[in-house]
Amino acid sequence: MYSQLRSKNRPQRRWKMEMLKAGLDLEKQDRIPNLVSPLGIIHVGFVIKKWCFADEEKKKWTFTFPESITAVKHSDVEIPCTFTAPDDPGEVHIIWYKYNKISYPIVYSEDSSTVILDYRGRTSLIRDGTNNCSLRITDVRYTAQYYPGISEKINAFDLNTENKKRYIRVIVSGCQETDSCQDWGFKIPYSIEVLKGSCVDVPCKLTYPDDTKNFTLFWYKNTAIGYPKIFSSRNPTDVEGKYKGRTSLVGNSLDNCTLRIDNVQEPDEVYPGINEDINSYELHNGKVTRLFIIDSPPKPVIIGPEKMRENEAVTVRCSVNHTCASSPPTITWNKPGLEVTTSQEEFIQGLWRINSIIRYIPIHKDDKSQLECKATFPNTQTMRQSITLDIQYKPQNVTISALSYIEEGEGDANIVLECRSQANPPVTKYTWYKAGKAKTLVKVDVQISVQNKTQEKYICTASNDMGTRESAVFSFTTEDEAEDGNYKNILIIGGAAGFTALVIILLVVILCIVKRKRRTSVLTEKKRSEVRAKMSEEVTMDNLLYVNLDRPPMEHSPPARNSMVGQDDKGEETNKDPEHSVIYTSVELSPANHPSPTTRNTGETEYAELNI
Repeated sequence: MYSQLRSKNRPQRRWKMEMLKAGLDLEKQDRIPNLVSPLGIIHVGFVIKKWCFADEEKKKWTFTFPESITAVKHSDVEIPCTFTAPDDPGEVHIIWYKYNKISYPIVYSEDSSTVILDYRGRTSLIRDGTNNCSLRITDVRYTAQYYPGISEKINAFDLNTENKKRYIRVIVSGCQETDSCQDWGFKIPYSIEVLKGSCVDVPCKLTYPDDTKNFTLFWYKNTAIGYPKIFSSRNPTDVEGKYKGRTSLVGNSLDNCTLRIDNVQEPDEVYPGINEDINSYELHNGKVTRLFIIDSPPKPVIIGPEKMRENEAVTVRCSVNHTCASSPPTITWNKPGLEVTTSQEEFIQGLWRINSIIRYIPIHKDDKSQLECKATFPNTQTMRQSITLDIQYKPQNVTISALSYIEEGEGDANIVLECRSQANPPVTKYTWYKAGKAKTLVKVDVQISVQNKTQEKYICTASNDMGTRESAVFSFTTEDEAEDGNYKNILIIGGAAGFTALVIILLVVILCIVKRKRRTSVLTEKKRSEVRAKMSEEVTMDNLLYVNLDRPPMEHSPPARNSMVGQDDKGEETNKDPEHSVIYTSVELSPANHPSPTTRNTGETEYAELNI
């Protein structure tokens, strides 16, 4: 019984399997509830009809793509693809699968959570047109097969059973596997001298196969082990720490792989490449670019004419070498108002020259002055260069001067006049003229001799290879009078100043004398007062006042008492001037009217002479 039932259910299970393969949903089909019956052939026909209809719809889906494509390891690859769909298919969601015999691993889907980890973030659709299903894979790493579809039942692998184009084979090569290394090449300099703290542009030219365009460019640091990246065109942050933010690609085309490094501080060795197999080190026998460090920038060079002529425009160029074409030095000049043009050229691989060209109009005031250019480098260091201008011009500032002066009373003595000027080249001829309605030639020389107080007026001209210039009219009399007037004014002013100073000095001396006399008078009067006070003091008995009393001589009178007796030269006694003999007497002063002395010393004697 069990075997009969199992045999009756076999057709049903087989139909279900076939319909599932066709992508039909049995739950949504209009079918008879009881599929298993003696009249199953009718039901089978109905199901076959539905299945055949679904198979015809599937065949309306097609996917077109090439059989294979070659890509370089670590490059980006684009797989071209187009599709056709039934009428009004609704919203189409393209899916890309990686070929696998036992599963359907997804490498691209709008739902990124369904993408296998190895491809997550590395695939995207190129949406160019309605029926475009092209796929882009970045950083391809190995060879694999891929095919597009919209589900596990409607896809290129299941639909294209009649031909071999069921998937596309992406062949990833490091160029060693396909012997295509000869199509790759890198041209870089062997060495560059870099100013410390400045930037450097490492020149690089790349050749690559015609069918390879989407690749990632790297720059590597040369080390004994590994391939440390200092630049990545795909991910600039995927580099060694000390190079982050310091490296960038200067070129804007596939064949330009020039690298810029900012703030270079130490020597280095670098080289470009696409991957571990395709790079300048592997392809060109270990070729790298060596960076050497210098501390001082190069000095600018000024190129211009040795001699210049006034008002004739010339061009002067200031040039300086550098290693950073993307940020060259800035050149400035010390003369204002110049027309400046700047250009740059690469004269050696890895070394550039910047030129600053000025249009300069010489003027005589700039003769023998310095023309300077200054170069400022990216690390702010500066370097200067200058030249001394040699500007030729015709004579300037032509003047006439008198070399000798006439003393008063010399009358019509001669005086020497000299003509002077500034010129480059020096003046070769001075010519003198008498001024008037028509100039009269006087002499060709630097100096002339003329009479004092002459009424003649003179002109001189100075000439050199550049031209001739004339002086102003010179009148000797006018200038002489002006000089005399100035001299007299000077004497008057000087005399007045001297007299004023003398008067001030005399007044000061007189004032000092008067003050001194007044002071002396005061002291004398004070002294006299003190003497009078002393004389009015009481005199004691011990104080004797001796008075000389002069009286007329008396005939036959005896010798006066206390007269002075002496001897002459013969030893005889003589009476010396008896008429003026001194009489000594003692006078007692009454103390009634005189107070007792307080400061007078006892035993002091005063003498007075009285003429009677």
